[in-house]
Order: sequence, then structure tokens, then C-alpha cells
Amino acid sequence: MPQKVFNQIQYLCQQIAKVEWSGILFYKTEGTIVDPSNYKIILEDILPLHKGTATYTEYTFDERVVEYLMENEHLEECKMGHIHSHNTMGKLFA
Repeated sequence: MPQKVFNQIQYLCQQIAKVEWSGILFYKTEGTIVDPSNYKIILEDILPLHKGTATYTEYTFDERVVEYLMENEHLEECKMGHIHSHNTMGKLFA
């Protein structure tokens, strides 16, 4: 994971620690899923879009995304995924 993305996640989790947050994760890929040992997902950036509640977060794909892409043209070739926190929840199902 690039230091920039790690720092973004760490910052969001520190600043929004008691409720969930969510947004878009911009990433690129190298290789093909047909050859998993040579397939790479390269994380590029995060656009936080919603600060939710202790158990819920959602966002709308709206003009904020378009504006962010216009300001960060290097992300236009990226794929977009979803990222969200689990605030005080464990990382594994019990």
C-alpha cells in the first residue's frame, strides 16, 4: 500500500473514530486476474464522501466525484471502488 493512501486511511480513522466513514478508492491494475500471482492492484487515492453513524454509511456518486477528477486528472485512468471504515467493530466476524 502506498504511504499516501495509508496516511489517508490512518487520518480518516483518527479523525472519524466513533462512526463509520465511506468514499471512493481510486486504483489501477496490472496484469490479469486469470494469472493471480502476477495480478496487482495499485491504490492511488481516496475521496471521502460520507461520515455516517456507528453502524451505517452511504454516499451518492455526484458532482463531488466529477470535480475531484477534474482537479486530479491523473486519476481519470483509474478504476473506482468503495472504501469504508468499521470504526469500533472488529476486523473479523465473530
